[in-house]
Amino acid sequence: MANLTKLFPAVFSLLLHGGGEPPASTLPPPHVPAVTVHRCLPPAVRLSGAGGERTALVVDVEGALLRSSRSLFPYFMLVAVEAGSFLRGLMLLLLYPVISLLAGDVAVRAMAAVAFCGLRESQFRAGRAVLPRWLLEDVGKEALDAVTRRSSPATGRRTTTTVVWASSMPRVMVEPFLKEYLTPPDEAAGGGVVVAAREMKVVWGFYTGLLEDGGEVASSPEVRRAMAGVDDVVGLSGGSMDLLRSPLVSFCKEVYVVSGEEKSKWRPLQRREYPRPLVFHDGRLAFLPTPLAAAAMLVWLPFGAALAAARIAVALALPYRYATLLLAATGQCV
Repeated sequence: MANLTKLFPAVFSLLLHGGGEPPASTLPPPHVPAVTVHRCLPPAVRLSGAGGERTALVVDVEGALLRSSRSLFPYFMLVAVEAGSFLRGLMLLLLYPVISLLAGDVAVRAMAAVAFCGLRESQFRAGRAVLPRWLLEDVGKEALDAVTRRSSPATGRRTTTTVVWASSMPRVMVEPFLKEYLTPPDEAAGGGVVVAAREMKVVWGFYTGLLEDGGEVASSPEVRRAMAGVDDVVGLSGGSMDLLRSPLVSFCKEVYVVSGEEKSKWRPLQRREYPRPLVFHDGRLAFLPTPLAAAAMLVWLPFGAALAAARIAVALALPYRYATLLLAATGQCV
């Protein structure tokens, strides 16, 4: 079994990246200075820009913002079903046992390949219309407070110039959530938020299912501009410490790592505490499709379709007083 767990990541990495040198996202960044690691959330005074310093905060979205430690499978399942079809969702679910054996980045690439391959770029709306609701429900209140309480004790004014949200999910999945729902309007208008996430590759207007390498994100013009006029950069990561393996850590002087025990005490955001109100949600699913929930849904679909057809036939073929009794017997509210 141990050999299998090593074999599957190697095979998928070869299929997704090809031969030759390993991808930039798996290589340590060159000439990385020594980084001080703290096992806690950053205190408010650390982000206050003492002495007039301009401070930037690099936040690992999956590790340091979201409460759950589950895999990213439910979010890719939402993309597969909402932007694709139930058949695409079934394909992703059937691959879940293999995906669960893969290493983190290889698993993300495999799920992205199934969820995105063949989707039309211009018609993709799940990142803006579906995912924000579920991501907001998973945000930890303590984490968001740590990111947003960036005012100087002396002046009361915000001194952190930029927040860089680092995510292993594709940019098209998380950017609308981070910029349109998690960022106050004044910061969004001022350009104080940067999303450091990989792009999905597009050919002839369709997603290929392939992600760009992580090194391209750290060297992107947007990230470089954000770090250009900054005196101090602080990182915030989770128990997995994925941020410490990212090229973005080369910008940080200190990294605060939140333990799994501390994350388990985080509280969910109440709707009244959302930075911006969630007033619209357009989706087929009324629940988060975890592997077990998605399996139950797909198993029920054939029975649900047959039951719906039987109810329609009863309603059309029988007199109303008899049809009402039969429909009520099948569980339909009449």
